Amino acid sequence: MKKRWAARKHFDRIAKKYDYYRTIDKEPIDFLTETVRGTEQSICDLGSGSGRYLISLIKACQSSAVLVKEAYGIDINPNMLETAEKKMEGLMPSINWVIASADNTGLPAQSISLVTAFNSIHYLPILGTLDEVGRILIADGYFAIYCRVLDQESKHIWGRWFPGYLDYSQVKTREFMTNFDSYNQSFQLIHVQDFTFERKTTLAWICEQTENKYYSTLDRYTLKEFNKAYSEFLDNIRANHTDLDDITYYSSYSLFLYRLSSIKRVKLTDNSLQSD
Repeated sequence: MKKRWAARKHFDRIAKKYDYYRTIDKEPIDFLTETVRGTEQSICDLGSGSGRYLISLIKACQSSAVLVKEAYGIDINPNMLETAEKKMEGLMPSINWVIASADNTGLPAQSISLVTAFNSIHYLPILGTLDEVGRILIADGYFAIYCRVLDQESKHIWGRWFPGYLDYSQVKTREFMTNFDSYNQSFQLIHVQDFTFERKTTLAWICEQTENKYYSTLDRYTLKEFNKAYSEFLDNIRANHTDLDDITYYSSYSLFLYRLSSIKRVKLTDNSLQSD
């Protein structure tokens, strides 16, 4: 609970500028629209924040001739949902923005065909969230989680060069993400898709992102720790990039696609989890 409200405080602070500091990756959205079967969907996005992924997913579905009957954006932060609501003018269906936690959405049982969590799973109470997703999903419904896992975090520019970043990060390991069936037998992992993006930036933009702590991990440092780590971070960037106005780094994520099943299964091996 303490971590959840610390995250809320962070997003309260950056809500109005969240989209300014964050990119949106179209590839996982395209993957979902191509992979999740059905000519119509009811969608619930957990930790929807500013709504950027949910809105993009609805538009992608519509472009693929998939009817979105209803859509819900769930978040505990009213400031983020207020930001989201301002962006959906003319969007059909109109998204229902709900101030609620992922483990208690208040949605009717068996009412949703696709639940998503874009870059939010590490903030959510896992066991309660799995129970709630299992409750609101229809039979054979999908649960799609897009996130960075720990080995990807270690190669990201902050994870690689910002001292102590991995110690404060809340992202999960790949093993954890691929074994939800050990926590809730109702979920079957059907696919893991990895994505890697080449990012081009400048030292000035990296400094602005870091100083404004647009990653919540940076908010977990004490002021003294942050200042010391930030100084070392800048030294590391300068030592490893010759042109500070043209910095290239790689950012990787994974999409874990689960399907709801009422059949009790034998726990899958790590190797089998990586196959389609």
